[in-house]
Amino acid sequence: MEVPSDSVVSKRPRPATLACAVLALLGSSAFAQTTNSTAEASNEGAIELEEFGVVGVRASLIGAQEIKRNAYQVVDSIVAEDIGKLPDNTVADALQRMPGIQVGRGNGEVGTVLIRGLPNLGTTLNGNEIFTGTSRGVALQDIPAELIAGVDVYKSSSPEQTEGGIAGLIDIRLRRPLDFTKPVLAVGARGIYGENADKTGYIGSLLLSDRWTTDQGEIGALYSGSYQQRYFVDQTAFNFLFEPVGVPAGLVPGQTELQLPFTQGSLIIPGDRSRVAHNISLQWRPNEQWEFYTDFLNTGYRNKNQVHFLIGFPRFGAFTSATVNEGTNIPTTTTSVNNFHLTSTQAFQNRTDGYQAVAGAKWKRDALRITTEALYNWNSVKNNVVIVDTQFAPPTPGTFTFTYNDGGMANLRISDADVTDGAHYRLWGLFDNRDYSTSEQKAWKTDVEYLMPDGFLSRLEGGVRWTTRSARFRGSSRNDIAPVGGRGNVPTSGIAGFGSVNPDGPLGNYQTPHWFGADPDFLYSNAPQVRALFGLGAAAPDFNPTLGFTDDEDTLAGYIKADYRTTLGDKPLDGFFGFRVVRTEQTLQGYRADETPIDGTTSQTDLLPVLNARLKLNENLQVRFSAGRTITRPNFNDLNPATTLNAPTTTGGAAGTGSGGNPDLDTVKSDNYDLSLEYYFAESSYASATVFDREIEGYVQSFAATETIGGVDYIVVRPRNSGKGRLKGFELTYQHFPDFGSGFLQGFGWQTNYTYIEGTTDAPDTAPGAPTGARVRKPYAQVSKHNFNIIAIYERDRFSARLAYNYRGEFTDTFDGPNAPGSPLRVIVAKPTKTLDFSASYKLNEKLTVALDLTNILDSKYQDYFFDADLYPRDTRAYDRTISLGLRYRY
Repeated sequence: MEVPSDSVVSKRPRPATLACAVLALLGSSAFAQTTNSTAEASNEGAIELEEFGVVGVRASLIGAQEIKRNAYQVVDSIVAEDIGKLPDNTVADALQRMPGIQVGRGNGEVGTVLIRGLPNLGTTLNGNEIFTGTSRGVALQDIPAELIAGVDVYKSSSPEQTEGGIAGLIDIRLRRPLDFTKPVLAVGARGIYGENADKTGYIGSLLLSDRWTTDQGEIGALYSGSYQQRYFVDQTAFNFLFEPVGVPAGLVPGQTELQLPFTQGSLIIPGDRSRVAHNISLQWRPNEQWEFYTDFLNTGYRNKNQVHFLIGFPRFGAFTSATVNEGTNIPTTTTSVNNFHLTSTQAFQNRTDGYQAVAGAKWKRDALRITTEALYNWNSVKNNVVIVDTQFAPPTPGTFTFTYNDGGMANLRISDADVTDGAHYRLWGLFDNRDYSTSEQKAWKTDVEYLMPDGFLSRLEGGVRWTTRSARFRGSSRNDIAPVGGRGNVPTSGIAGFGSVNPDGPLGNYQTPHWFGADPDFLYSNAPQVRALFGLGAAAPDFNPTLGFTDDEDTLAGYIKADYRTTLGDKPLDGFFGFRVVRTEQTLQGYRADETPIDGTTSQTDLLPVLNARLKLNENLQVRFSAGRTITRPNFNDLNPATTLNAPTTTGGAAGTGSGGNPDLDTVKSDNYDLSLEYYFAESSYASATVFDREIEGYVQSFAATETIGGVDYIVVRPRNSGKGRLKGFELTYQHFPDFGSGFLQGFGWQTNYTYIEGTTDAPDTAPGAPTGARVRKPYAQVSKHNFNIIAIYERDRFSARLAYNYRGEFTDTFDGPNAPGSPLRVIVAKPTKTLDFSASYKLNEKLTVALDLTNILDSKYQDYFFDADLYPRDTRAYDRTISLGLRYRY
């Protein structure tokens, strides 16, 4: 059993009402000189801090603060404390400390990153687009933190930046050799112990950089690399779906049926994950006018993990007792005998390989500067899984007792039967699948900049960018194959080496902690033998052509941007305005649910105006305003027209179920407004308040609807465009290092930030009987209304330490969970999550630093529920705690 988861039309841009508003605002404005790009400014700032000997946590905060203060856009940044040291283990980990950022966890690390509750963000590396597989953005955890110089999160747009994220843009900055004034050797090594896995992984990193002055000019070369091996164990206790089930009269006074979970059980997920990365950067400045450079990044991800799955069906037994929540027919405990249950072992092997190569040149003379770059991206993702389900068939049927622990964790105890004894198990079903996706991109861009030292305009900038990208996906569909001899008839005890008992999980009070199932190493190493048990050939499954798709996308974009500086009264006012125009042409090939082929081209043109303004009220106090239009194109995998269908079952009532993509998705458009007040009252201390408003049209969320396919009704979940929506809120940030004199508190400081978000959209009304095209107002999925961070920092002499607390409030995970159509229980809501992490370092000398990091100190857990937390608990997920000890050497 697999783990539950949740025609071509032309498109027109909306009227450019925002462009008119921008032009009207500019009627009373003048123009100003601006700084270099944020990335360039941040690199220069980092070098300056090194030259003056300011290092450590406080130095990184000073660098990040200067980026925020000097940028015209709304931006928050992270600057590495030292070479090979971001303030957290991964880029994704570090981002969760920023205002407006929410994250999701799984498989021993932070995975999902949201900006102001939305996943629709662009990702760039040194300003160039980067992605993973057929997605629009890169898996941030795949870029090792040891390679990073800094990360900038842009919450407002600029015309020269790549379009593609209504939520914002994350730019990851790697180092270049001419950033350094002298040769550099930096080596890092650390061990990471996972408490649940009870294993120690390791991370190693190396950076070599040098520069030479020759007769041909300045030449620089840099290599940085990282390798990491990590182990983790997660665990989930779950309820899956609630349905009415008849019970004997008198079991519960006044009740003849109870609302019971369809299945109850647990998943234990151990994993063995490695990542490798190589970065090469070359620079050549033959004279003051020219610079040539090339950057290359290779990343590799390997993940070998399993799911040990206990699947209980208490509804199929004979009930002997039950208690219910007062006034309801929803149980708090049930006991039943003669039950049916399965175990499932799921052996996954995942592999990702990414390559990015950039070659560029810069030329300048007097006030004119020209930059041109060629880009090549290649990324592939391969997934393989072999799943074997086994049925427990004991001579003496066991007893199921289902309860909830304090806090609402589902707990299943199986007594009167040894569920760890392989002699009691029979083969039940096989899932044997693989998929392969690739994405290739070629791009070229040229930017022209003209500096105007006096008068109204300070800088004019324009450019063009051409890209072509081809995304391809292929997948198999070998699901729930019965064994030779029939389900439940083939004893596993007759298969040499077949089974084992699952490892321990982190939910120590789960009452059935161990069970027998297929051994994952057996599944990895003996796939041909496993297939033979189910009447299949030795080869891996063929790809199903009706599940695959190919999507070719070409874009041509141009932009114009002007910087200005003037005064408002006697206050300096500066900023920029401009627009970006992008033409997108997309050719999609695939198959709809009825296997009708699709092969068509769509095209659209988008005008994206933007205005940024900064008013300096005094030397330390400034107001910032931003207005702009952004777009997010649908993810390539969301456009896949293929649909997976399941026949009608009791779970779905009279209809079958299904899931798939949607080739008819439109581009999401958003008009964005930000207003902030920022007060910089010391070198590493500031306070800011930002109000934001997003007017979004066509936001993509997954919704279920009834579809008739081949004459059969199915409840199909697929991504669909919403109508008009609005997302708004505010962010508060306060960072302070008080002057405590020479006492013990000298060097103590803190960071705090709080984000409030709310929003709703006109979502498709997919309730039974709703008219076609009807809309209903719903909140945005994944948006937490309340989020905050409290970070205490202490840095003195050679010692620095940081204690970081993160809170993410409740949010709706999905509107279309597995319960029956029309049921309010289809809505799945996640409870608040809280994490506490600690890091400390001590400089043994000028070259050697020892560091300690602790994550998930509170042993925090994720919990969610169907509609009502008190009555319908769903998942409780426990994640690993880690301890890391390492050394960093720099020469």
